[in-house]
Amino acid sequence: MGRTPHQHQHPHGHDAGVLSVYRATFPSKADVIAGDQPIQPPVPCSEHLAALGCDTCFDRFDAQKPHCAFGLAGSCCRLCNMGPCRITAKSPVGVCGADADVIVARNLLRWVAAGVAAHAARGREVMLALKAAAEGRLDLPILGETKVRKTAAALGLADEPDLRKLAGALADVLLEDSGEGRSG
Repeated sequence: MGRTPHQHQHPHGHDAGVLSVYRATFPSKADVIAGDQPIQPPVPCSEHLAALGCDTCFDRFDAQKPHCAFGLAGSCCRLCNMGPCRITAKSPVGVCGADADVIVARNLLRWVAAGVAAHAARGREVMLALKAAAEGRLDLPILGETKVRKTAAALGLADEPDLRKLAGALADVLLEDSGEGRSG
């Protein structure tokens, strides 16, 4: 069962005109500072940073222009050592047989997974800190009593008058749910 090239039009390497139009929508640092773009208001510290000789994301973005059309379209695949594969009309599938739609979807899922993993790592540190504070191993106050009690209630924990005990039980439930277990 072979794949057939898809025929619909969307910007992932098929139509250079679409990507040119898309690329032209990227404001430069000067555009952003001038406030000529319908995005964020001008960044007040940009001029100060420039005077200090510090580059910003705007400088680095401008230095990268022109951006790669395959990267802009999300149709560049670097998942294996056979690539990178760039999807074009002449080459509508990668070495593995993935077409542009599959490559775009895989790239998006990998970016989302990386973001979730980064947030999960920070969340784990918060849970471990809460547990250590509840057990007295970390000299930090447990702030946000209302939030601790509402979260504990939402997770089915019995109300506990002692905030430290409740926070410890809450940390255990959260760590268990995250696959971390009750160690910490």
